[in-house]
Amino acid sequence: MSIVRENLMTRKGYSPYCGNEQCRFHMPRTRYIGGQFQCGCGWRSSFEDEFIEAYEAKWAEPEITPKLLRNLHLCDPAPVSIETAEANIRADHRAGKITKEQFQKEMLIMARARKQANADPSHLPKEEPR
Repeated sequence: MSIVRENLMTRKGYSPYCGNEQCRFHMPRTRYIGGQFQCGCGWRSSFEDEFIEAYEAKWAEPEITPKLLRNLHLCDPAPVSIETAEANIRADHRAGKITKEQFQKEMLIMARARKQANADPSHLPKEEPR
């Protein structure tokens, strides 16, 4: 495996340099767009579909859905249940029940759930009109 491919699969957020030796932007880091890495000069990487599928599977950020929340035992994504879930995830990680990658993914899900819960106050008690 090439160094670039290894870095793409082991370093979250890694981006290869532009591959155009005459790049007018002096060969900057590229952006991942439409299944390949691209530079503003027009250069586009040409990784095989199999590699791109593996890359996307490795770094995909799960979408928060009610089903995912239920799977994480968060039927009510209130801050208290999110804190409990985070504590359980940390305990599982310390006990070796989940990998570092799984821990990071689940904590990312929890951060998004917390953000979503804070943005949607429907789980909070309603104030009585005065």
